Amino acid sequence: MILVILDQETLSILGLAQEMMEATGLTMNAILLGSGEGINLSNYGVSKVYIINNSRLIDPAPLARFISSNFKEAKYIVMPDNKAYRSLSGYLSGLMNTPVVINPTDVKPPSFRVNALGNRAIEELETQPPVIIVAQATRFKPKQYAQGNVVTVTNVSIEPGSLTLINVEGKSTSNVRIEEADVIVTVGRGFRSKDDLRLAIELAEALGAQLGCSRPLAADLKWLSEDHWVGLSGHKVKPRLYIAVGVSGQPQHLAGMMESGIVVVINNDRNAPFFKYCDYGVVEDLYRFLPVLTRKIRERRR
Repeated sequence: MILVILDQETLSILGLAQEMMEATGLTMNAILLGSGEGINLSNYGVSKVYIINNSRLIDPAPLARFISSNFKEAKYIVMPDNKAYRSLSGYLSGLMNTPVVINPTDVKPPSFRVNALGNRAIEELETQPPVIIVAQATRFKPKQYAQGNVVTVTNVSIEPGSLTLINVEGKSTSNVRIEEADVIVTVGRGFRSKDDLRLAIELAEALGAQLGCSRPLAADLKWLSEDHWVGLSGHKVKPRLYIAVGVSGQPQHLAGMMESGIVVVINNDRNAPFFKYCDYGVVEDLYRFLPVLTRKIRERRR
């Protein structure tokens, strides 16, 4: 049996579970965190759904204990990749003595391929079930089968954890979903000031692109919110077109964008590491080049 753990925001992870179901011939059950209101999984190949409405993964330990006690027969446990689910996968791995595969790029059980060395190498793993798989949900597109299943739905309440939620403060966001962007313009330390980012913003607007950034601009300088951060500790993206402006191309950044389609690098340092990993490179001062590029794009789109 394949057990997929998800919530209303990560339904796309069903796509990976479907691939594994078709490859192995196993059935698929789901744990749905939240109320489950308005969600129908009958056409996605799911046989049983367990709705847990009192778990917000604030404390992953109770959910991990529930899964390890009640789903010992699961061959593969699939969940989306974010901080909360990664914590859950660690608890489960310890309780079930089960290996964890993080963000596989190719899944052919019992073999898994994962990127290594900042996406500059591919590592092939082979492990027999049970296996916990944590993957970025937005990389997958679940399909609806013509023949729907008769789904058994069970509402479950699990024990409270040792952590108590005292207060929730909203985090200011810019409604950016950079993982879903088709075109991204990313900015780095090549910009001298926050006000100068307008050059990249104007280019992004001309292209209909999302604005991304490297780690220093989000984590250190706070010029942009973490919604824009591309990299190993930020967001992993795979746009059709990725334009990096003033970004040196350190391994931590490359790890977040190496699955991009066409990569364009604009940097005045011809020795910048990023030039080794791009399709097109422009060695030029961004302050001179970006206004010209933006103007030409606008002229072509009139």
